[in-house]
Amino acid sequence: CCQSCVQHESFNHVDSIYVFPVVKTEKLKSPVSDDYMSEFKEFVGASPFMDFDRWTGYFEKKNAQPAIYVSESEALEQRLA
Repeated sequence: CCQSCVQHESFNHVDSIYVFPVVKTEKLKSPVSDDYMSEFKEFVGASPFMDFDRWTGYFEKKNAQPAIYVSESEALEQRLA
């Protein structure tokens, strides 16, 4: 593999930003995707095909509806500035 491929496989490529649905918890009132990156790496490592129902199983709050919150767009804006 080339260096770029290795970086993509380890989710560390400089040109890649990952955004995906997450849930609010007692500790995370304004969650962003980076807060769940270890769970996302495990999820994608197990199967690269996204299954929303399987993804929701990675959260502690089983009744919560994952979403992409305003805090995500604010964090993304800061990263791109």
